[in-house]
Amino acid sequence: MANKKGWHKEKILLEGEFATQPINIVNDAGIANKDFDNGKLVPLLILDTTTRPDIDQLIENHGSIDSGLASTSWTKTRQSDNYISLLIQFSKPVLCTILLEFYISKYGGIIDSIIESQAMFIQAGRKGDRFITTQKAPRVLIQVPKPDGNFEIFWNELRKKSKIKEFRKLGYSKKDSKELFGEFEEKWKSIYKWRFK
Repeated sequence: MANKKGWHKEKILLEGEFATQPINIVNDAGIANKDFDNGKLVPLLILDTTTRPDIDQLIENHGSIDSGLASTSWTKTRQSDNYISLLIQFSKPVLCTILLEFYISKYGGIIDSIIESQAMFIQAGRKGDRFITTQKAPRVLIQVPKPDGNFEIFWNELRKKSKIKEFRKLGYSKKDSKELFGEFEEKWKSIYKWRFK
């Protein structure tokens, strides 16, 4: 059960030696296919699976671009508002838990894309891998439904706070930072709502 902000308030059982350790994100990209959800842009995360053979097995068992049976939960693994996490628990084809921890200042756009498309691809990789050089690599499509409650409102507040903080660090006044965020917001929405036609 999620609370009014969309966070899971019940304790979630995590199994496996590495289940509670966030996995490193090597790189990210966006994939748009007119045959999937009317061409909506779906984010791809390339994960460093050096120490996670279970994730390698999960992806290999799916073959190329398939969807896995998984449950997802947005959560907070730190007290800091600078981070937000996504917990993914697969029940098929193999039991596997993946914890992704996003630094909002760096991955805010990716989080927006996941929430907007309600989906994401994951791909196994190693440091230095990029989508352009691994286009034939197998990947898994994961459905990420929007949580109940006011999660999106709360997320937008976190993202706004993070972006304004960035502008402030660049030397802009509080007022100018808020105005710059408004301009950024308008341009960004046109990007992540783009569809392949």
